[in-house]
Amino acid sequence: MKNMNHFALTLATALVLTACGGGDGDSTPIVDKGVGTKGTPAAPVTATFTGHHYLQNMDASGTTANYKDVGVGVAGTLTYGATGTVVSMTPQSDGGIVYGAPIVNGVAVGPNLVAANLPAMALLCQAAASGDGTNGRKSTNVLVKAQAIRITDARALANQTFLIAREDCAVSAGRSLRFDASGNATGTNGSTTTVVSAAVVSNALVGNAPLGNSADGFTAIYAYSYQKSDGGTAYAVVEHGGPSTTGLTRGYVLLWSQQ
Repeated sequence: MKNMNHFALTLATALVLTACGGGDGDSTPIVDKGVGTKGTPAAPVTATFTGHHYLQNMDASGTTANYKDVGVGVAGTLTYGATGTVVSMTPQSDGGIVYGAPIVNGVAVGPNLVAANLPAMALLCQAAASGDGTNGRKSTNVLVKAQAIRITDARALANQTFLIAREDCAVSAGRSLRFDASGNATGTNGSTTTVVSAAVVSNALVGNAPLGNSADGFTAIYAYSYQKSDGGTAYAVVEHGGPSTTGLTRGYVLLWSQQ
């Protein structure tokens, strides 16, 4: 959905982050290598995720997705989406995953400590419709491992910085999202910098109201924390936008991460 501004362009204090479709971003796919011992499990491993879809209602908390991993280089399955779409998925030795149709690209972010061949989060892309997406890819789903903790208060994001924004399975350059000690958010997109108060962010995180409301559309956010391999904590923010809050026929999902 071209020219839809993400993350609350419509509020006076809104973050101005990006234009949907990612046309000004780096179009090179990137895969983050999870840390852990990868290989063939002694038995198939089923890992549960929370799925966010680009056409889901803004007040939706997500659906359930499941990976069935049978080993590196061996085709397992991913079941995802509201209707339980099933596709093949084959973990790779470098930490990436190759998916079957209709998924055309995927990005793995962070380690999944209960399933070494799988990521903490996955950004999935399908073939882009004409005038949408980047280089033929359209980000349609973000999957977050079930062990991640949903954050519903901006203060829990205090002092966290997100320097990596991914849409259409590529990194979008020149963007950042930072939270101060009180949970107020500052977003940058090139030379544009704006601020959203902690109260507004918290209201959005619990699903009470999207961040934005204008001709440019609406924006919802979901924040998570999860454990890293070294025992530390990493954070991620899923951004979801569209022209309405329900009955979406166009929209986007974007993943903010720290790795």
